[in-house]
Amino acid sequence: MKKIVLLVGFACSALFMQAQVTFSTSTGTYTNLAGATTLSDSVIWDDPESDLKTPTYNVGFSVSGASIKTQQITIGDGFVYFEDATGDNGLYFETTGLDLIDRGFIDDKKALSPISALVTGNAGSRIFKIEWKNFGFYGEYSDSGTVNDYGNIQVWIHESDGRVEFRYGDIVMDEPASYDGYGGYNVFAGILNFNNFDFNGVSLIGQSNNPETKDDWDGIMGGFPANGRIYTFKFNMGASVGNSTALKVKLYPQPAVSFIKVELPNTSETQYTLYTIKGELIGKGTLNNQELNIANLKNGMYALKLEQNGKQYHSVFHKN
Repeated sequence: MKKIVLLVGFACSALFMQAQVTFSTSTGTYTNLAGATTLSDSVIWDDPESDLKTPTYNVGFSVSGASIKTQQITIGDGFVYFEDATGDNGLYFETTGLDLIDRGFIDDKKALSPISALVTGNAGSRIFKIEWKNFGFYGEYSDSGTVNDYGNIQVWIHESDGRVEFRYGDIVMDEPASYDGYGGYNVFAGILNFNNFDFNGVSLIGQSNNPETKDDWDGIMGGFPANGRIYTFKFNMGASVGNSTALKVKLYPQPAVSFIKVELPNTSETQYTLYTIKGELIGKGTLNNQELNIANLKNGMYALKLEQNGKQYHSVFHKN
């Protein structure tokens, strides 16, 4: 699925008091997970958060140092997030920003890019590990009809101190410029408010071997990290997002299948902007009778921003 992406950004070795996230980079040997549980089954995935039979996984422990305390993780194409109890905020880890696919996408016969997970260690010092193995790139498939390029990525989450590692393995990208329009190298870690996209975290900018950081989500790197590169993020206690300046609006039905109805103060002309939970802009326009047709959307969670008579409103909804 071609994605129109809002650029996202993240962190480096200095401490940002606002973001409350520190960053460092190093190198090490990349090793594929052994004995892991396959989460993707035989699914040929494009957007795992909607394509997988079970797109969530119980990590077994809450991430330390952040205000979101949940053990349930949702799996995407190179990203994962923990959603808080209200559904408004997510602790978000994005490893690439590019639109990844299963390489079986080429002939739709056999899944070739397994997503798997493993928990190692004892209580108090466990590590949750998730891997996207041998994934392809939608940009190549869309532009040339091939899936020759591939990559391997892992995310490690440490129970003891909340440390999060992005680990990059073997990568082949013969024509990376062809991926323009299918996401950017927007790597980040932080807490994202799904309603208004307030962000508390860091993104990476500059060269992938020694990136700098930005305490906003509009950063973008110059290329894909090389094999063996490790990015480490650590959250300080109490990291959170601020309250929204927009007004919360009620959407129904929840979950929705073909349409969403919006409860606004009146029937004046209302402009809408629609995003995925990854921050991707997928639609904008004028509401028709305070109703939005979502029949063509994939299953998953979406954020809706509205403007009516100079006031802004927001909410999230689930499409089934």
